[in-house]
Parts: sequence; structure tokens; C-alpha cells
Amino acid sequence: MSLKYTTVLGEEGLVQMAAAAGPLAAVTALAAAEDAGVGGHAIVLDRLVQADPAAWTADCCLAAGCLPSPW
Repeated sequence: MSLKYTTVLGEEGLVQMAAAAGPLAAVTALAAAEDAGVGGHAIVLDRLVQADPAAWTADCCLAAGCLPSPW
């Protein structure tokens, strides 16, 4: 099985957005992308969190609430 490791939004752009405007802005953009919910988004989200764990864990419930439900 092949997984899509990219999204229509560039990972680097999302990392920069998270650094400049905060994780909520980045996760909102990720959730609003035209390919929202594909497997690559989970990978990109993981990399965003790894780039700045403290920022992402400060309000993880709010950030998680912006993501589309897998169910």
C-alpha cells in the first residue's frame, strides 16, 4: 500500500505558519485543505508537533478539535 506523505499545503509552509501564528493557525489550515483527512496529514501533523512540542501540547484539545474526525 502506498501512503501519501505530502499534502496540498507544503509541510515547510505549515511549520513556518505554526511558528509565526501558532499551532491553531497551522492545524486550521491543514484541516481546511482540499485533501484534508488523507494519510499524509497525520504524518505532517506529527512533524509539526515534533518541530515545537511545547507549543502544540499547550492546548492540544483545541488543536485536535480543529481536525476532521476519522469516523
